[in-house]
Amino acid sequence: MESSGKSLSELMTCPICYDVFLKPRTLPCLHSFCQACLQSHIVEQQQKETRSDTIKCSVCRSETGPPVRNKPAREWAKYFPVNPVIVALLDSKPDRQDKFCDPCRNEGLTQVAIAYCKNCQEPYCDDCWRYHTKFKVSRSHVVETLQKQQPLALPCSLQIPEKRHSFERNTIANDGRYFKDDIQPLLPPRPLLSKSGTEHSIANIAAVQSRWCEKNYRLFPTKHTDKSVNISVCNDRMFEKVKTFKLKGPNIKPPEYTGLGILSSGQIIVIDSNNCFCVLFNKDYTLSSMLELETRPISLANVSDNEVAISLSGENKMVFISVTRDALRLERYILTERRSYRISPATQNYLAVAWFETKDDQNVYSFGVVESKTGNEIVHLEKDSTGRKLGYFNDLLVNPRKSYVLQTSVSSKALFCFRLTGEAVFSYYHRDLQWPIGVAVDQYDQIYVTDYLLGNIYQLTPDGKVLQMCQVSHLINNFTMCCAPAENILLLTHKYHEEIEVFRFKHAKK
Repeated sequence: MESSGKSLSELMTCPICYDVFLKPRTLPCLHSFCQACLQSHIVEQQQKETRSDTIKCSVCRSETGPPVRNKPAREWAKYFPVNPVIVALLDSKPDRQDKFCDPCRNEGLTQVAIAYCKNCQEPYCDDCWRYHTKFKVSRSHVVETLQKQQPLALPCSLQIPEKRHSFERNTIANDGRYFKDDIQPLLPPRPLLSKSGTEHSIANIAAVQSRWCEKNYRLFPTKHTDKSVNISVCNDRMFEKVKTFKLKGPNIKPPEYTGLGILSSGQIIVIDSNNCFCVLFNKDYTLSSMLELETRPISLANVSDNEVAISLSGENKMVFISVTRDALRLERYILTERRSYRISPATQNYLAVAWFETKDDQNVYSFGVVESKTGNEIVHLEKDSTGRKLGYFNDLLVNPRKSYVLQTSVSSKALFCFRLTGEAVFSYYHRDLQWPIGVAVDQYDQIYVTDYLLGNIYQLTPDGKVLQMCQVSHLINNFTMCCAPAENILLLTHKYHEEIEVFRFKHAKK
C-alpha cells in the first residue's frame, strides 16, 4: 500500500515544479507538466537554443514540434492536450487543500473557490461562478460545488466483479425488454406476408437487431446468453499473467522502459531510458547482463539472433549491440541523415525507421528502410498511397512475413497498416480506442494493440478485422509490448511501473 500511495503521489506531481499539477498538459512523449511550468520551460528553451521549431521534454529529452503553427512560443503550452487521467485523480484527491479561483489568480488575487466547472476544468469563487453561468457560451456547463465533490474511494477488489455483473444483468434485462418491444410488432405479420413483403419485413427486423447488437456489443461479444455477463472476466482470462520481473540493483533509478524484444533463444532485451541501460534477461527472467549507453535509448529492434539495434535520443545514429549467452557488447554504429525515434526489423539486413527532421521551419515525420550494415536508405516515404501524411509513429512494427508496416497514432486514434512500398493496406479505428500505443504481432500474424489510457487490448486478424477487445483494467498506462517468436507469450511494460509483466494469451479463432 505504501508503494501504491507513492506512485499515485508521483503521478499527480509536476516534474518541473515538484508540486501538485495545475492544468496538466501532455507532450507526445506522454510526460505531463503544469501548463504554466511547460510554458516557462518552452520560453526558456527558446531563449537558450538557436532552433526555435522544436520542444525538448525536460524528462526524457525527446523532441517534438509546436502544437500549432503561426503562434508565438509563449502560447504553445495551452494547445497541448490535457491529461484526463491526472485531472480525474486531482479532482477526486481526498486530501486536497482549498482550491483558489483561477480567474482571480490570473489577476493577482487570492479568492477561495467554491465551485468547479468540469467543462472548463477551472475552479471559481462565488462572483466568478455567477458571471460564468450568465454567459451564453458557458450556461450549459456542468458546475459542481466543491463540497459536493466526493473523495476518491477504492472499493474492495472482490466487490468489483459482483457490482459490475449486477449492473450488467440489470442492463441486459432492460435492453432485452426494449428489444422484445421493438421486435414483437414485426413478428405476427410475417406468416401472412407475400414474397416481396417478406424481404422488406426481414430487412426491418435485421435493422432492429443490428441496432440492438451494436448498442450492446461490449456486453455480448460472442453469444447472447446469460453467460455473457461474465464476458469481462473471461476477457481477463484471455491474458493470464504468469510472471513479473524488473531491473533492480544499487544506484539504479526507477526505470523507464522504452523498448523490448525477445530473441529466438528466449532471452529478453530491454532498454531503459531513465538509466541509459541496455539490459539482458535470461529465459527464466533473471538478470544476466547490463550495458550502459552514451545517452538515452528510445527504440530497439532485433537485427538477428545475436544482435540488436538501438536508436538514441537526439542523435543521428544507431548503435548495434552483440548478444551472447551472458553478455552484451557494443559492436558498431551507423550514421544517418535524420533522427530516428522508432525502429523495427524489416527484412534480412534491413531496418524500418520512423524519422524526424525539420524542413522550411516545419516538423516532418517520415518512414524509411535502411541497410543495417551501412545505414544507406533505400525507401523513404512521407505519405502512403492514399495521400495520408504518415505523421508521428507512437509505435512502429514490421511483420516481415507479410512485409506489412504497422503504425499506431495517438493523434488519429488509429492503427494504420501499409506495405514497405507505401501501399495502404488497412486502417483500424474504434470508438473506444483513445491512445493506441503498443503494437505486437504473434506467431499466427494476429495483431495486438494496447490503449494507454483504458488498458484495453484489441486483437485483430492480419488484415485488420477485429477479433475481440479484451478489457484488462490493470494494463492502464501500458507503453511497450512484444510477442515471443514461437510462443503465446506477451510482454508488457508500463509508464509508471518498474515491473515488466509476462502474459500467456489464448489464440482467438478467425
